[in-house]
Amino acid sequence: MERLRQFDYTILIATMALVGIGIVMIYSASSILAQQRFGDPFHFLKKQCLYALVGIVCMVIAMNVPCLWWRRLVYPLLLLSAVSLALVFVPGIGHKAGGAARWIRIGGVNLQPSEGAKLVLVLYLAYSLARKRERGTVHRFSTGLIPHMAIPGILMVLVLREPDLGTAITMGALTLTLMFVAGVRIRHLLLTALGALPLLYLQMKQFQWERIEQFLRYFPHPWDTPLREAYHIKQSCYALANGGLFGQGLGMGRQKLFFLPEPHTDFILSVLGEEWGFVGILVVCFLFLLVLISGARIALALKDPFGSLLAMGIVVMLGMQGAVNMAMTLGLLPTKGLPLPLVSYGGSSLVVSLTAIGILIHLSGHAQRETRP
Repeated sequence: MERLRQFDYTILIATMALVGIGIVMIYSASSILAQQRFGDPFHFLKKQCLYALVGIVCMVIAMNVPCLWWRRLVYPLLLLSAVSLALVFVPGIGHKAGGAARWIRIGGVNLQPSEGAKLVLVLYLAYSLARKRERGTVHRFSTGLIPHMAIPGILMVLVLREPDLGTAITMGALTLTLMFVAGVRIRHLLLTALGALPLLYLQMKQFQWERIEQFLRYFPHPWDTPLREAYHIKQSCYALANGGLFGQGLGMGRQKLFFLPEPHTDFILSVLGEEWGFVGILVVCFLFLLVLISGARIALALKDPFGSLLAMGIVVMLGMQGAVNMAMTLGLLPTKGLPLPLVSYGGSSLVVSLTAIGILIHLSGHAQRETRP
């Protein structure tokens, strides 16, 4: 019981509130769509509830896994992640949807390896950078920069080949952020960022360039372009405008009725804004901030370099993905299939996010013991 009291339950309560809001909004956003596609209005709701149950089990397990185990599992998990990212291209194992090969099918269930790869990347960077800091070699080009760009680079190339530009860029930004926090020289990071641009250019597909060009044409005035050129963003803005301050009421949104594409995944915040209004969006943002601020405090309180970098990496991973999704919803970034963590529909994203939260809660116990007078 004493050990349980040492955990930071602010993170747990805020996380479960976000998951609960997500389940409610997924049903509201998807019931009509599910009825049309599958003849069952509860199709997406039932699957998300199952994903949430699996994610909560993984979170509880992660809360009780010692940090030493994560250190030992870094390289096996890294290898497993790379293999699973490669398996999406294998016929009969990989599953395609919308022209992208991002899933592997196991036992009738589609898994998205790129979601797990982000958490594995955080584990690897925290472990390797912490070792370099302890040895005093993190500032060197050969030891502080090269290995921490080569291994993440392999994962990012595999993700780009799916293709999934948004996730690859997120992984790159996550890598650079953790390297900066660990103390890698800024000039090395700038050199790396500049060097990555030509590689990114060579990997990008035609439709990705078209999406970026389209965004640059309508930003910041999407209303000045034809409907088809900014369709997703316009429908999202319609939803947010309809919501006003307090919203139309739960289940009363109109843009989810086959106007807003995939309202239960990438644009679930738009549906929430229409039905719960600006106040509802503020509640979601406040809950996210609780998780992120609490996580950052844990990272700053930990004296163990590995634990500190791991906590900060989880905070950056969740915060960056949430910020990108919200910015996309508001038309501040090009449309991209990046879910809102803990809220959007998707089993892989939810399970990985809850597992990361479990690790963060476990680290909160270490932080409280270290700061206890």
